[in-house]
Order: sequence, then C-alpha cells, then structure tokens
Amino acid sequence: AITGTPSAVADIFFTVQVMDSTGKTAEANLCIHIGPSVPHITTDSLPDGVVGKSYSAQLAATGGTPPYYWSEGRDVLSQVGLSLNSSTGLISGTPTSAAQISALFAVRDDAGRASEPKELTITIYTKLEVTTTALPDAQTGVAYNQTLEAQGGKPSYSWSEIGTALQDYGLLLKQDGTVSGTPTQTGTVNFTVQVTDAANPAQVVTAAVTVTINPGPLAIATDTLPQAEANLSYSAQLEAVGGTPPYS
Repeated sequence: AITGTPSAVADIFFTVQVMDSTGKTAEANLCIHIGPSVPHITTDSLPDGVVGKSYSAQLAATGGTPPYYWSEGRDVLSQVGLSLNSSTGLISGTPTSAAQISALFAVRDDAGRASEPKELTITIYTKLEVTTTALPDAQTGVAYNQTLEAQGGKPSYSWSEIGTALQDYGLLLKQDGTVSGTPTQTGTVNFTVQVTDAANPAQVVTAAVTVTINPGPLAIATDTLPQAEANLSYSAQLEAVGGTPPYS
C-alpha cells in the first residue's frame, strides 16, 4: 500500500518491484500525479456585531490554488448593513439592525475549484447601556439592597465598581448588579460602574450613578451598661445611631 499526506503539487515517478515466494521478481515504472486540493473554508465562527458600530471579520481558507474568490449564497449580509469582499473574504460594514443571520459562504480558487458551502452565523446586538442613573435613597444603619439596570447587548451582564466610593460608605456592588450593605455615614455617593455583556466580543460600558444616604432613625444603640459598685467612681458611655449628630 502507498499511504501518506501529500505536501506539495508534483508528478512523482518511481519504480516498484514485487517478489514472490520463489524469489521471482517483477518491476514497473509508475507515476503519481499530485494535484492541488479543493479549497476548504477554515473559519468556524464569526464574531458578534453591534448596531451602529463598525464590523470586520476575515474569512479564511486552505487548499486549492490562490487567489481565492468568495461568495455568499443567501444574500443576507446586506439585510443588516454588511458586505463581503469577494477578493479578500473580508466581511465589513456598520450593522443597521439587531438580528441573527445565517450566511452560506463558498470559496473558489484560481483554477475554478469550489469548496463545499459553509454556513456561519452572525448575531447583531443593540448597543449596551446602563439605564440606572440614580438609586433610591438609603439610610445609615439600615440594610440596603437595590439593583442596577442595563439594556441592550447580550445578557447576562457582569457588573463591577470602578474605584471604592461605595465601599467607603459601607456598600458593595455585586457582580449581578446588586448594591447592598448597611450604610455607615450620610452623604451623596457618586460612583462609576462598569457592565460587561455576554457577546463575543463582549461590549463593555461605564456609567456614573448616584445614591444619597440619609440619617437613619434615631435610636439608642446601648443595650447594656457595666456594673457599678457602691462608693466607687462610675463612668459609662451611651451610644446612639441615626438622626443627625451631634447628640445631646
């Protein structure tokens, strides 16, 4: 048997010999013609796009005899504002609407040999944006739990705070967009959030958000006092929370 994977186009001339069990031999001159392979599309997936944002994706192929000539058989790229360069295989444009399209690509080499068509999907998402600009007021000493909101892109979203403004006031932004904790001081907290969607490539946006922390309900925080002894000086500090310090 003759086996292997040809690595180049060529005509291979060679002589083979066969010997039987009695020692008799025979020879023959043979030739194997190794021609160019049929082109094959090697791109397995295409990146997501965003409405209004420039898009670019390169198709790739192997085999055959370059240069290649590309085509898309369903004419769906134009439906979302994209086009295919038939000479380079570059998909480009600025998407005009959110959609998921399944395009059928094919490539032909310089000798006219054509690849098998390959279906690839492109998903166009709307622009990701944070819709929360201000959170409901909080109170010192009172547990707080509110959720930031976003729209567009591909859920689910991943949130983080840029800086430590929330932490300075006893609050924390969780990955799911929840702002929670028990505020430790009053004031207006101006903080910056970053949200990332699940698209490929991911959209990442930042936004400024505020939350006002008001004084909590006035209450005496001291539950117990130290024991006193007769005829000995005594001192104990009472504590209060909420309201508007100083206390009297």
